[in-house]
Amino acid sequence: MKWSQHVRAALACAALLALGQAGAASSHWQWSNPLPTGNFVTGLTWGGGMFVGVDDAGMVETSVDGISWTLHASGSGYTPDDVAWDGHQYVVVGWNGEILTSPDADTWTPQNSGTTEVIWGLTWNGSQFVAVGGDFGDGLILTSPDAVTWTRQTVASSSDFSSVAWSGDVFAAVGRDGVIFTSPDAVTWTPQTSGTPNRLTAVKWSGSIFAAVGEGGIALTSPDGITWTITRPPDGSYIDGLVWTGSQFVAVGDSGLALTSPDGGVWTAQTTNTLDSLFSIAVDDQGNIAAIGESGTFLTSPDGAAWTTRSSSITSESITGVAWNGSLFAAIGDSGSVLTSSDGMHWQVQTAAIAGFPAGIAWGNGVFVVVSFDGTIFTSPDAATWSPQTSGTTGTLSAVAWGDNQFVAVGGIGTAQVGGHMGQGVILTSPDGVTWTLQETNSEIGDVIDSITWGNGEFVAGGSAVDIFGDHDPTPMFTSSDGVTWTRHLLAAGPGPAVVGVVWNGTRYVAVGAGGTFAGDPRTILSSTDARTWEYESLPPALNADGLAAVTWTGSQFVAVGGFGNILTSPDGVAWTNEFTGTSGFFQAVANANGTCVAGGLFGLIMVDTACSDVLFRSGFDP
Repeated sequence: MKWSQHVRAALACAALLALGQAGAASSHWQWSNPLPTGNFVTGLTWGGGMFVGVDDAGMVETSVDGISWTLHASGSGYTPDDVAWDGHQYVVVGWNGEILTSPDADTWTPQNSGTTEVIWGLTWNGSQFVAVGGDFGDGLILTSPDAVTWTRQTVASSSDFSSVAWSGDVFAAVGRDGVIFTSPDAVTWTPQTSGTPNRLTAVKWSGSIFAAVGEGGIALTSPDGITWTITRPPDGSYIDGLVWTGSQFVAVGDSGLALTSPDGGVWTAQTTNTLDSLFSIAVDDQGNIAAIGESGTFLTSPDGAAWTTRSSSITSESITGVAWNGSLFAAIGDSGSVLTSSDGMHWQVQTAAIAGFPAGIAWGNGVFVVVSFDGTIFTSPDAATWSPQTSGTTGTLSAVAWGDNQFVAVGGIGTAQVGGHMGQGVILTSPDGVTWTLQETNSEIGDVIDSITWGNGEFVAGGSAVDIFGDHDPTPMFTSSDGVTWTRHLLAAGPGPAVVGVVWNGTRYVAVGAGGTFAGDPRTILSSTDARTWEYESLPPALNADGLAAVTWTGSQFVAVGGFGNILTSPDGVAWTNEFTGTSGFFQAVANANGTCVAGGLFGLIMVDTACSDVLFRSGFDP
């Protein structure tokens, strides 16, 4: 797996522990875009008549042909890195020393590895598993005859290992700093000289020669694991995955890199037609190749030269807002695309529909209104034909809502420094989305208004405030019964969170946001019955969770979404439950209609729960 992805995995693994606490089978969330998944698929093997992959959200992907893929929840609490097959069971290894086993890639059992160090790779030699890794320091080697009982072996390596292979006579383990160790039995290990300081990410045996690849696009070969020759000098690329097909080595890596070699000596670059990084590769019994990588990229090839993309994506733009007009969802992308869907699962995309940087969307009075980070406003009766409108502000606009027969848009003035701050809050009103009036907000210097809702006979807006040094000030909340006269309230006397989402359910307001380090938890959920007095709600534990970005009311429960795949639900806004979503992606928007919730996020992430109004029967993962 690419070294830069190790950092991503380090962040994701802690979030996965929190997701795991919600239960591996407690969600109805399904992928809508990309398909079959948008997760980073990090490990891949062939065995038991199918390809089996693992990803950074703890999901397992299976396919009998590399074309159609099915998702399974593994119950992993940390980021998996590799997977192997021994003829009877699949074994997954990953962060925090986690090891899982399964006879079918669907039902998984955790095993005790005896370590909390990262396990990067493993192999099966016919009589035992050998797993390798280490926490970016001393090398780790574990052995097991059955993947249940594991023994740590002694190895004098100051560098962690990435991969291990078996030749029939000797194991070769490779890793950071170009480290290579060999062993005839996986117990006694001997260091060898690789001739490179580059990290070696993968090693395979062809039947007559070892090939190792890694950082910088380097490749090495050895007939015995002892004497190594550099056959492909570093060229600035990065190779992550390697496989022997029976007739050639095939390597994959950065930016869609694919290389083939009959002997590991001469390498030929191939065209994959993707710029996504590829992390792992496997071959089936007929020589068909599957490669996997970032953002749920899946490729197949019959020969390593001709590649076909098996994954799909309708957009890679980050989804910043979603709204429902009574017959369709409309979602906005941060580069101006508009997506529409009648069911949340199947979307039509209109690229560059809006000439701006869309931030929020609302429906009212027979029209969609989109507000943008650059202060522009667009309207459409059908989400297909869009017209620019004059907003009257050069500030940023973050959100818009419909209520009391008018639209209200909010944001912040960002045109000039005032006392060390970027201006003040902005509020605009319009009866039709066309004619807009700038209202007096009663905001203070340093305020930004990020969210708005209508409920209980008034508009309620939330935001954030900073002082001259950029430190958090008390969080401002704004209320108005008519959209014209606004009152500024404070959540508390001390520094507060950024409130980026707010909604009303008929009896209670719920506001969500990013708590910041001062709160001890980056997630913030507050509730209030009057929008004046707010209570911080207790949230279930989530290690390294990110802030929350949006919230909706389905008619039976609140649904709040945020970073690291975090979704929380509550029937009353007070007691909250973590949902397992099967992703570590970052949600930025959520909307609901007719019992269906649509959550959108970074890089085109769209997930759908078709039973989000059902709080009684929520079990089983729907891939």
